[in-house]
Amino acid sequence: PNRAKKQLIRRIDPVFQQYHSRGFEIDEVLADNEFQCIEADILPTRLNLVSRNEHVGEVENSNKYLKQTVRSLLCSVGARRVPKAMVIAAMDLATTCSNAFPARNGISNSLSPSTIVTGRQPLNFNNLKVTFGSYVQIHIHNNPTNTMQPRTIDAIALNPTGNTQGSYYFMNLDTGQRMSANKWIPCRLTSHVLSNIERLAEAENQPLMHDGPSMFWHTAHGDIPLTDSTDDHDNHQGAPYEV
Repeated sequence: PNRAKKQLIRRIDPVFQQYHSRGFEIDEVLADNEFQCIEADILPTRLNLVSRNEHVGEVENSNKYLKQTVRSLLCSVGARRVPKAMVIAAMDLATTCSNAFPARNGISNSLSPSTIVTGRQPLNFNNLKVTFGSYVQIHIHNNPTNTMQPRTIDAIALNPTGNTQGSYYFMNLDTGQRMSANKWIPCRLTSHVLSNIERLAEAENQPLMHDGPSMFWHTAHGDIPLTDSTDDHDNHQGAPYEV
Protein backbone atom coordinates (compact mmCIF):
# COMPACT_ATOMS: atom_id res chain seq x y z
CA PRO A 1 0.00 0.00 0.00
CA ASN A 2 0.97 3.65 -0.43
CA ARG A 3 -0.34 7.11 0.42
CA ALA A 4 -1.45 8.24 -3.01
CA LYS A 5 -4.89 9.88 -3.21
CA LYS A 6 -6.59 6.84 -4.73
CA GLN A 7 -5.23 4.58 -2.04
CA LEU A 8 -6.16 6.96 0.79
CA ILE A 9 -9.76 7.17 -0.44
CA ARG A 10 -9.96 3.40 -0.83
CA ARG A 11 -8.82 2.97 2.77
CA ILE A 12 -10.89 5.71 4.40
CA ASP A 13 -14.21 4.91 2.68
CA PRO A 14 -14.81 1.67 4.64
CA VAL A 15 -14.14 3.58 7.89
CA PHE A 16 -16.81 6.16 7.02
CA GLN A 17 -19.23 3.40 6.02
CA GLN A 18 -18.66 1.55 9.29
CA TYR A 19 -19.41 4.62 11.41
CA HIS A 20 -22.45 5.55 9.31
CA SER A 21 -23.85 2.01 9.60
CA ARG A 22 -23.96 2.50 13.37
CA GLY A 23 -25.67 5.87 13.13
CA PHE A 24 -22.59 8.02 13.77
CA GLU A 25 -21.94 11.19 11.80
CA ILE A 26 -18.30 12.16 11.28
CA ASP A 27 -18.02 15.94 11.63
CA GLU A 28 -14.24 16.30 11.50
CA VAL A 29 -11.15 14.34 10.56
CA LEU A 30 -7.81 15.27 12.17
CA ALA A 31 -4.89 14.48 9.90
CA ASP A 32 -1.49 15.62 8.74
CA ASN A 33 -0.75 17.35 5.44
CA GLU A 34 -0.52 14.28 3.26
CA PHE A 35 -4.32 13.87 3.58
CA GLN A 36 -5.00 17.28 2.02
CA CYS A 37 -5.53 15.68 -1.38
CA ILE A 38 -8.80 14.05 -0.21
CA GLU A 39 -10.31 17.17 1.40
CA ALA A 40 -12.94 17.65 -1.30
CA ASP A 41 -13.73 13.94 -1.46
CA ILE A 42 -14.89 13.61 2.17
CA LEU A 43 -17.20 16.66 2.26
CA PRO A 44 -19.32 17.59 4.18
CA THR A 45 -16.91 16.18 6.75
CA ARG A 46 -14.30 18.81 7.65
CA LEU A 47 -10.65 17.99 7.25
CA ASN A 48 -8.56 19.60 10.02
CA LEU A 49 -4.91 19.53 8.96
CA VAL A 50 -2.10 20.03 11.43
CA SER A 51 0.90 22.22 10.61
CA ARG A 52 3.99 20.85 8.91
CA ASN A 53 6.23 18.94 11.34
CA GLU A 54 3.24 18.73 13.70
CA HIS A 55 1.22 15.58 14.28
CA VAL A 56 -2.05 14.46 15.83
CA GLY A 57 -0.96 13.47 19.32
CA GLU A 58 -3.71 10.89 19.87
CA VAL A 59 -2.81 9.11 16.66
CA GLU A 60 0.93 9.21 17.33
CA ASN A 61 0.48 7.78 20.83
CA SER A 62 -1.78 5.05 19.50
CA ASN A 63 0.74 4.15 16.80
CA LYS A 64 3.55 4.02 19.34
CA TYR A 65 1.53 1.70 21.58
CA LEU A 66 0.73 -0.62 18.66
CA LYS A 67 4.39 -0.71 17.56
CA GLN A 68 5.47 -1.65 21.08
CA THR A 69 2.85 -4.39 21.30
CA VAL A 70 3.72 -5.80 17.87
CA ARG A 71 7.41 -5.73 18.74
CA SER A 72 6.72 -7.72 21.91
CA LEU A 73 4.66 -10.30 20.01
CA LEU A 74 7.26 -10.79 17.28
CA CYS A 75 10.21 -10.97 19.67
CA SER A 76 8.38 -13.56 21.81
CA VAL A 77 8.56 -16.04 18.91
CA GLY A 78 12.33 -16.38 19.17
CA ALA A 79 13.11 -16.19 15.44
CA ARG A 80 15.67 -13.70 14.17
CA ARG A 81 13.36 -12.64 11.35
CA VAL A 82 9.68 -13.34 10.64
CA PRO A 83 7.55 -13.50 7.46
CA LYS A 84 5.16 -10.74 6.48
CA ALA A 85 2.15 -12.91 7.37
CA MET A 86 3.27 -12.91 11.01
CA VAL A 87 3.88 -9.15 11.07
CA ILE A 88 0.41 -8.47 9.66
CA ALA A 89 -1.22 -10.92 12.07
CA ALA A 90 0.62 -9.38 15.04
CA MET A 91 -0.70 -5.94 14.06
CA ASP A 92 -4.22 -7.35 13.68
CA LEU A 93 -4.04 -9.07 17.08
CA ALA A 94 -2.65 -5.98 18.82
CA THR A 95 -5.38 -3.77 17.32
CA THR A 96 -8.18 -6.22 18.15
CA CYS A 97 -7.12 -6.68 21.77
CA SER A 98 -6.53 -2.96 22.41
CA ASN A 99 -10.04 -2.16 21.12
CA ALA A 100 -11.64 -4.93 23.18
CA PHE A 101 -11.60 -2.94 26.45
CA PRO A 102 -13.39 0.29 27.40
CA ALA A 103 -11.16 3.29 26.74
CA ARG A 104 -9.93 5.09 29.86
CA ASN A 105 -11.17 8.45 28.63
CA GLY A 106 -13.83 7.10 26.29
CA ILE A 107 -17.56 7.71 26.09
CA SER A 108 -18.46 4.51 27.96
CA ASN A 109 -17.13 2.79 31.07
CA SER A 110 -18.59 -0.57 30.07
CA LEU A 111 -18.58 -0.76 26.27
CA SER A 112 -15.37 -1.17 24.31
CA PRO A 113 -14.58 0.89 21.19
CA SER A 114 -15.01 -2.28 19.13
CA THR A 115 -18.51 -2.90 20.46
CA ILE A 116 -19.54 0.74 20.02
CA VAL A 117 -18.31 1.07 16.44
CA THR A 118 -19.01 -2.43 15.08
CA GLY A 119 -21.87 -3.62 17.29
CA ARG A 120 -20.14 -6.93 17.86
CA GLN A 121 -20.21 -8.72 21.16
CA PRO A 122 -17.19 -8.22 23.45
CA LEU A 123 -14.17 -10.37 22.70
CA ASN A 124 -14.60 -13.85 24.20
CA PHE A 125 -11.23 -14.49 25.82
CA ASN A 126 -12.20 -18.14 26.27
CA ASN A 127 -11.57 -18.45 22.53
CA LEU A 128 -7.94 -17.30 22.93
CA LYS A 129 -6.70 -20.86 23.19
CA VAL A 130 -3.30 -20.64 21.53
CA THR A 131 -0.49 -18.10 21.86
CA PHE A 132 0.72 -16.08 18.91
CA GLY A 133 3.77 -17.76 17.37
CA SER A 134 3.05 -21.19 18.83
CA TYR A 135 3.94 -24.25 16.77
CA VAL A 136 0.99 -26.56 16.10
CA GLN A 137 -0.13 -29.44 13.93
CA ILE A 138 -3.34 -28.57 12.04
CA HIS A 139 -5.81 -31.31 11.23
CA ILE A 140 -6.67 -31.51 7.52
CA HIS A 141 -9.53 -33.38 5.89
CA ASN A 142 -8.50 -35.62 3.03
CA ASN A 143 -11.06 -36.92 0.56
CA PRO A 144 -10.91 -39.86 0.22
CA THR A 145 -9.73 -40.51 3.75
CA ASN A 146 -8.20 -43.96 3.24
CA THR A 147 -4.96 -42.76 1.65
CA MET A 148 -1.39 -42.33 2.86
CA GLN A 149 -1.59 -38.53 2.63
CA PRO A 150 -0.57 -36.62 5.78
CA ARG A 151 -3.39 -35.91 8.23
CA THR A 152 -1.75 -32.80 9.73
CA ILE A 153 0.21 -29.74 8.56
CA ASP A 154 3.03 -27.92 10.37
CA ALA A 155 1.86 -24.39 11.17
CA ILE A 156 2.41 -21.31 13.32
CA ALA A 157 -0.50 -19.79 15.25
CA LEU A 158 -1.38 -16.23 14.24
CA ASN A 159 -4.63 -14.65 15.47
CA PRO A 160 -8.31 -15.52 15.99
CA THR A 161 -10.58 -15.38 12.95
CA GLY A 162 -13.30 -13.74 15.05
CA ASN A 163 -16.00 -16.35 14.50
CA THR A 164 -18.02 -17.88 17.34
CA GLN A 165 -16.42 -21.30 16.87
CA GLY A 166 -13.07 -20.07 18.13
CA SER A 167 -11.18 -20.74 14.90
CA TYR A 168 -7.68 -19.36 14.35
CA TYR A 169 -5.54 -18.24 11.47
CA PHE A 170 -2.29 -20.12 11.03
CA MET A 171 0.74 -19.80 8.80
CA ASN A 172 1.59 -22.92 6.82
CA LEU A 173 5.26 -23.64 7.56
CA ASP A 174 5.77 -25.20 4.12
CA THR A 175 4.29 -22.45 1.97
CA GLY A 176 4.05 -19.41 4.26
CA GLN A 177 0.39 -19.01 3.29
CA ARG A 178 -2.30 -18.11 5.83
CA MET A 179 -5.00 -20.67 6.53
CA SER A 180 -7.76 -21.11 9.10
CA ALA A 181 -8.58 -24.10 11.28
CA ASN A 182 -10.55 -24.98 14.39
CA LYS A 183 -8.66 -28.13 15.35
CA TRP A 184 -4.97 -28.32 16.15
CA ILE A 185 -2.43 -30.06 18.35
CA PRO A 186 0.03 -27.85 20.31
CA CYS A 187 3.64 -28.95 19.82
CA ARG A 188 7.01 -27.97 21.21
CA LEU A 189 8.73 -25.13 19.36
CA THR A 190 12.10 -26.46 18.21
CA SER A 191 15.13 -24.92 16.53
CA HIS A 192 14.09 -26.67 13.31
CA VAL A 193 10.73 -24.85 13.38
CA LEU A 194 12.47 -21.52 14.01
CA SER A 195 14.74 -22.23 11.05
CA ASN A 196 11.69 -22.77 8.83
CA ILE A 197 10.20 -19.46 9.99
CA GLU A 198 13.45 -17.67 9.20
CA ARG A 199 13.67 -19.42 5.82
CA LEU A 200 10.24 -18.11 4.83
CA ALA A 201 11.14 -14.61 6.06
CA GLU A 202 14.44 -14.59 4.19
CA ALA A 203 12.64 -15.55 0.97
CA GLU A 204 10.57 -12.38 1.43
CA ASN A 205 13.68 -10.27 2.14
CA GLN A 206 12.50 -9.56 5.67
CA PRO A 207 15.14 -7.86 7.87
CA LEU A 208 16.80 -9.29 10.95
CA MET A 209 14.79 -7.94 13.88
CA HIS A 210 17.88 -7.51 16.04
CA ASP A 211 19.40 -5.30 13.35
CA GLY A 212 16.36 -3.07 12.88
CA PRO A 213 12.58 -2.92 12.58
CA SER A 214 10.34 -5.14 10.48
CA MET A 215 8.52 -2.20 8.88
CA PHE A 216 9.87 0.41 6.46
CA TRP A 217 8.94 3.36 4.30
CA HIS A 218 10.28 2.67 0.79
CA THR A 219 11.36 5.90 -0.89
CA ALA A 220 13.43 6.96 -3.85
CA HIS A 221 16.24 7.70 -1.39
CA GLY A 222 16.24 4.22 0.12
CA ASP A 223 14.47 2.35 2.92
CA ILE A 224 13.53 4.40 6.00
CA PRO A 225 12.95 2.33 9.17
CA LEU A 226 9.58 2.89 10.85
CA THR A 227 10.41 3.16 14.55
CA ASP A 228 9.10 4.98 17.60
CA SER A 229 11.40 7.88 16.73
CA THR A 230 10.17 8.13 13.14
CA ASP A 231 8.16 11.34 13.36
CA ASP A 232 8.91 13.30 10.19
CA HIS A 233 6.20 11.59 8.16
CA ASP A 234 5.62 14.62 5.96
CA ASN A 235 8.96 13.99 4.28
CA HIS A 236 7.73 10.57 3.18
CA GLN A 237 4.56 11.73 1.43
CA GLY A 238 3.48 9.27 -1.21
CA ALA A 239 6.04 6.66 -0.14
CA PRO A 240 4.78 3.07 0.04
CA TYR A 241 4.55 1.44 3.44
CA GLU A 242 5.56 -2.18 3.59
CA VAL A 243 6.28 -4.91 6.11
